[in-house]
Amino acid sequence: MRALNVLEPSALARVTEHIGDIIDYIKQIDTNGMAYETSSGVYFDVRAFSKKFAYGKLKAKGRVRSANAEAPVGREEGQQERIGVDVVGMDEKKDLRDFVLWKFNKPGEAAMSWDSPWGRGRPGWHIECSAMTQHLLGPHLDIHSGGVDLCFPHHTNEIAQSDAFRMSEDPAWVGAWLHTGHLYIKGLKMSKSLKNFISVREFLAGHDADDFRMFCLQRRFDADVDYSESALLEARSLRQMFINFVSLTQQRVHVPSRDGCKRWGAKEFEVMAELARVRVGVRKAFVQGGLDTPEVLRLLRDLVGLGHEYMRQGDGKAEERDGAEARGEVVSNLAAYVAKLLALFGLRCFNQFTLQHRGSLSGADVESLTKSLVDFRARVRAAALEGRRRRPRDGSDVEEKEGTTAALAQTLLVLCDELRERDLIELGIQVKDTGVGECSWTLASPSSAPCEAADQKLDVPGVTLLASRHPN
Repeated sequence: MRALNVLEPSALARVTEHIGDIIDYIKQIDTNGMAYETSSGVYFDVRAFSKKFAYGKLKAKGRVRSANAEAPVGREEGQQERIGVDVVGMDEKKDLRDFVLWKFNKPGEAAMSWDSPWGRGRPGWHIECSAMTQHLLGPHLDIHSGGVDLCFPHHTNEIAQSDAFRMSEDPAWVGAWLHTGHLYIKGLKMSKSLKNFISVREFLAGHDADDFRMFCLQRRFDADVDYSESALLEARSLRQMFINFVSLTQQRVHVPSRDGCKRWGAKEFEVMAELARVRVGVRKAFVQGGLDTPEVLRLLRDLVGLGHEYMRQGDGKAEERDGAEARGEVVSNLAAYVAKLLALFGLRCFNQFTLQHRGSLSGADVESLTKSLVDFRARVRAAALEGRRRRPRDGSDVEEKEGTTAALAQTLLVLCDELRERDLIELGIQVKDTGVGECSWTLASPSSAPCEAADQKLDVPGVTLLASRHPN
């Protein structure tokens, strides 16, 4: 998950470490009169629950939804058959919708089991989640997510258990539910059982994690997705378009105005008004559109197009520009907003730009950058001292002097290559040599940009390095 730039959980919970919490949770539901015991286990009493609360608060459809706004469903005729999951002891259940909270061990069964007030056994499927979240997070969750297939019956029964435990459904146990669609490949749901899945390790061997993230952002989170190489290439192209725009604006920001004028004209106000409109549209896509990331990307693409159009007005001849010239602060505002949103979405290649725009670096970034530059200085200094130590004595022939000078130059070039192709790349900065004494830089995903030259081992006076051959 770290390789995909997915945040690590704040806490890891194992069911086996929370058996006591689960038993206490079931005891409270039983005390509240919403559980009963059979020969096969302890079951949740849906009928008793329904006398006080609404059972079946989730519809079998994935959307961001307010839990308080859901109408009770799940009582239709025929629904019980789809809910009933326990064959053993079915004839003892008061209602087919009842589900197991604690399942007794069968005679001779070797499954993991624990002692409980009702007998030795193990927790049911649904009760584990409710009890562990109660232990870690308390009686209310802001957001609960999962696959669309878990909406019913798993999440439906989680809600029932939690309401029965709290003896309340106001406020709702969960503020908002996020049910994600499934990933398909060649028309079939990707799964281990079908052996049609691609492991994260296999994927990252040939692709960038940011490309997969962009691939996901191009589709609604609650929609089923068809995975294909062509779709991934499309995502990569879109990501590169945003990178190119942000990098181009970086270069423009530091170019002074030709006429020294800072006064805004009609075009500047037009561009900034469009930025304000896009901000409103993005908020609407998030809040009213149910995290509509495809709409957000569409708005950002339009903004990038406007930014390019605005910058082009300063590229022509003076008579064609009609006195207009792209202002650095205007394009900087556009790029900062684009980079901020894409960094918010978890695209690592935009983190450096957002940090620079804020004028500050995190402690980790400062440490990494400082270490790279200090190490670079130390190695350049060592090479220079070695070159001075091996400086030919007066009277040495020309060939010896030229050989020593060339070796020192090669050492310095190798060190420059290492800084460019290893250290800066790891910080998400890609540098390109454009001429003698000239270079340009762009943002890139950390450690993902390709090196420009083949690796080779170089032996020079006083220094042995594994680096890249400097291009002529």
